[in-house]
Amino acid sequence: MLRSNLSLRRIPLFAALPPTALDALAAMLRELTYPVGALLCAEGEYSELLYIVLQGSVEVITALGTADERLIAIREAGAFHQVFTP
Repeated sequence: MLRSNLSLRRIPLFAALPPTALDALAAMLRELTYPVGALLCAEGEYSELLYIVLQGSVEVITALGTADERLIAIREAGAFHQVFTP
């Protein structure tokens, strides 16, 4: 559970929701903290997660650890990134 719905209110996707809806959404979410450089998910792994960046930033990298490795995006606080792969 998120400590507060205030974190969600700062995100444009959720900003217009009424407080009761934000409270309900916050109750369904888990707030996690990752160390710098942590791998959240790997390319090709199955996942049905939505990551919401509350603080800091996340790099989206393809072909990690290969000669073709490429940074394709940086998600800053307030951004969200859905991971859904077959």
